[in-house]
Amino acid sequence: MPASAQTVSVSRGKTAIEHDLREYTPNNVDPSMSIYNAVLINELGGKSLAEYTNEYMKPYIEEYNAKQRRSDRMKSYDYASDYIEEQNNMQKSRQNYTAGQLAYEYVIQFGDHQTMDVNEVVKKPKLRKEVHAMFEEFIQSYQSSYPHMRIILATVHMDEPMGTPHMHILVQPIGEGYKQGLSHQVSLTKALACDGFERSEKKGDRLSMTRWQDDIKDNIMEPILKRHKYTRAYKDGEKQHLPVALYKRAMEEKDAIVEEAKVKAEQMVEKAREEVEELEEEKTYLINGNGKDSAYDMPFEDWSIADLKCEKDFLINGDPDFSGDIFRGVSELEEKHSELRADIKDLEQAKEEKTTEVASIEDKYSKMWDEYEALRDGYKDKDGRHILGYNELVQRHKELLQDPARLLETEEGQQVLEEAKEEIVETVQKNLVSNMLGFIKREIFDTLKEWLVEPIYRAIDEMMRGHWFQLNDNDKKILTGAIDRTVDRLVDRLDIGSKIEENMPSENQIEQEVQRIYRGHRR
Repeated sequence: MPASAQTVSVSRGKTAIEHDLREYTPNNVDPSMSIYNAVLINELGGKSLAEYTNEYMKPYIEEYNAKQRRSDRMKSYDYASDYIEEQNNMQKSRQNYTAGQLAYEYVIQFGDHQTMDVNEVVKKPKLRKEVHAMFEEFIQSYQSSYPHMRIILATVHMDEPMGTPHMHILVQPIGEGYKQGLSHQVSLTKALACDGFERSEKKGDRLSMTRWQDDIKDNIMEPILKRHKYTRAYKDGEKQHLPVALYKRAMEEKDAIVEEAKVKAEQMVEKAREEVEELEEEKTYLINGNGKDSAYDMPFEDWSIADLKCEKDFLINGDPDFSGDIFRGVSELEEKHSELRADIKDLEQAKEEKTTEVASIEDKYSKMWDEYEALRDGYKDKDGRHILGYNELVQRHKELLQDPARLLETEEGQQVLEEAKEEIVETVQKNLVSNMLGFIKREIFDTLKEWLVEPIYRAIDEMMRGHWFQLNDNDKKILTGAIDRTVDRLVDRLDIGSKIEENMPSENQIEQEVQRIYRGHRR
């Protein structure tokens, strides 16, 4: 029988659809055991991952294209190819960027080879059925918990003798709610955020992917183990932790318990003090009594304080037996008094510890509040520079939006303006040289055509008038082409392009003109 305690595992694997569907037999597989494998989900239906993705995204592409008026803004129906190309380009252009995938594969496993040996599982029909049921329960819970991390293929493997029963799931992350482009897109980050695992920039927070995997283990796999009478074991180095919601609730309960303990401690201390005062009064009355005779035959432990007050005279006159009982009672009261003092001391110590704990919590809260105020209102860094707070940033952004021209006065705006200026200067110079050179060539060509080509046409027509030979359009094109090539050689030999560049406006002149236009636009 498998061990009563089992580990849970959610590990990232390489996408291998042929391996998952056993379209070939890997070296670590026993074919005789493959009859115990199972396909729980297969939305691919024989299609490739790219074909399936294109088919799934088609309604969203049609929805987007129906809203477009320009044909050049239409999206291609080959979504998979466009996505892969876009991701590869982003990986080339951005440092430390990891290209996204159309789908991600994970391996789900209960137990390990020592606690859930696959050879033992396949030999026992009842155990084999139970393991299959655990994976089916996983699928049901997963799909209701993470609708945007869609499982499109799920296969259970029980044919690897050196391993453990496990399940491969192929997950396609679909994010929604985009303001630009398709309403639904393949995106791991967006899909996780839609399912409640948003990316956190806070230092020390775990990655959204890690939090998602931990949530699967804590809220899906561990309850499945409990339903099948197993307890969860933790691997070496794996920390047991609370989900965020449970952690917050635990902290709230802790604060309530601390406050309740503080109140109870104060009540117990006050009660103990009252009992001590009462005992002090009893002791005083017993020793210094008020002079009345005793007429009580009841046991001493049943006497009230009022009864003790009546025994002063009787104690003074003396009754050895009775007075002996009285003084033994005093001794017992003193002993009880001592015990109560010890209890009070313990309670005061407990109160002091709780007070220290409360003070520590209040100190942490105060520091957190200071940090919040600094982020809200701004603060000074170690060099004395003022760092803008949230409120200042919001106000500044509002002001910028009210006067968009001020965007160009910011540091980022100046940088963009400087880059645009360089590009404008370069483009203006290049276009001026090209346009002026073309203009000169046309002038030379038109002049040669007027002085040389057209007289040649007229002379030949005069000479050949009445004869069978005449210049046709092709002959004229050949002659015109020769003139055109002559013009190019003439321009190159005279180095007209360099002379134009020498007389080009300087960068300063162009920049001054750009600034003049910009200032005129602002007015």
